[in-house]
Amino acid sequence: NSIPVSVVRTVRAIIAEEIVLTGNLQARRVSRLSAEVEGVIENLMVDDGDHIMKREVVLTLNNELASIAKSRADAEVAEARARLADAERRYAELTELAKQQHVPKTNVESARAEIDIGRAGLAQAHAEDRRAQALLERHTVRAPFDGLISKKLVEVGQWVETSTALVDLVEIGYLRLEAPVPQFYFGRVVPGT
Repeated sequence: NSIPVSVVRTVRAIIAEEIVLTGNLQARRVSRLSAEVEGVIENLMVDDGDHIMKREVVLTLNNELASIAKSRADAEVAEARARLADAERRYAELTELAKQQHVPKTNVESARAEIDIGRAGLAQAHAEDRRAQALLERHTVRAPFDGLISKKLVEVGQWVETSTALVDLVEIGYLRLEAPVPQFYFGRVVPGT
């Protein structure tokens, strides 16, 4: 009696065991955006499910009063600059007259003090102008990072305060999977599994 024999070519391969797990994807960052100032929503640029890039405009608040304050601050800078230029002109004239002894030295010193006061006034006007500009910019809400609008919580025309949640923004560029693995497989879980 002969025994049947068959020849099989062996192939080297990785044997993979597959198990099905249920888990949740967790974003690294989730942010509920709010405005830095209160006001009425004038434009809403996003909706649920929209992808948005960092620094992209989410919404704008009505900024009419902030624009008026900025214009006023600009005018105050121009006025302070003109006062300083006038004080410098008077000081130069009095200095020339003092050389010829046509005015007392005290008038020259007073004119010099007016220049210092003018410089301080200009610095104060510039500070107020920067403040007005910062407030104006805060009427625009921008995305702090790239992500997805998971939920829009407000609408155009709505009054919002600094504590009002506007939208939920989820960073989707980096997600972490959280899934329970049976204890039997703990020893086999390594990077790349």
